[in-house]
Amino acid sequence: MIYYDYKKELSQQQRLESLQKPFGDSCVSRTAVYFWYAEFSRGRDHFEDEPRAGRPRSVVTPGNIEAVRQLVNVDPNIAYQETEDTVRIGLAAAQSVLHDYLDLKKLHVVGCLIV
Repeated sequence: MIYYDYKKELSQQQRLESLQKPFGDSCVSRTAVYFWYAEFSRGRDHFEDEPRAGRPRSVVTPGNIEAVRQLVNVDPNIAYQETEDTVRIGLAAAQSVLHDYLDLKKLHVVGCLIV
């Protein structure tokens, strides 16, 4: 809808007002309208995300699995945060490697009982 109004040469303020009438506070923000108008003015005519450098932090690769395996061999009580920081992966990926790929379980000690 924003692109359509941009092509019709409506101003950003007119676009915002036409969204606020039917949708009220739940409509897109003023900042978003102005951002997209600026993007369209620069010649952007597609709506997909731009490619980003590098891979996402949540990626699980054979290299990540091996790196986590080596960390656990050195320190079986290693914390998730330390695993994330050392291997440079996200929490979800660290947990997935430990539990799904290495089949390790976090043990909780309560008194003398291991739960």
